[in-house]
Amino acid sequence: MPVSVSTVNSMRPRVSSKPPAPKAPAPPLIGDTGNAKVNAVADVINQTAAPFQNAPDPARGTLGVVEHGIGAVMGVVGAPFQLLDTGFAMITAPLAALFPGMPAATLSMPHLGPPHAHAHPPSLTPPNPVPVPLPSIGTVMVAGCVSVLIGGM
Repeated sequence: MPVSVSTVNSMRPRVSSKPPAPKAPAPPLIGDTGNAKVNAVADVINQTAAPFQNAPDPARGTLGVVEHGIGAVMGVVGAPFQLLDTGFAMITAPLAALFPGMPAATLSMPHLGPPHAHAHPPSLTPPNPVPVPLPSIGTVMVAGCVSVLIGGM
């Protein structure tokens, strides 16, 4: 019994279709101005507006749409704080430029703190009713940020 071409084509596995390519993100509201201070403020505005310019990824489903919406609203809520941080950084940048770079404190680094008092020994030694200010002396033991590496360690 001869097999027709249409029968052979129907027996072949179907070629999977590729999902549509994601759309390119929308251009920022405020482009590069050449002024670092204006660009810093523009970056905050562009980051806040980005979720409203781009649609949520359809591959993430309903939960992705909800996540996108909540992220957009929280971005608007956080925008004033980002603008304050950016403004404070711009205001204090000239002051920071006056001083040389300082090394970072690492664990087990010696520490000498300013004198201060506590209402327990050794600052408070009875019968003295007023604590005596003492400096804090020792090594850095548990402070630090685990995501910051200095010298690869």
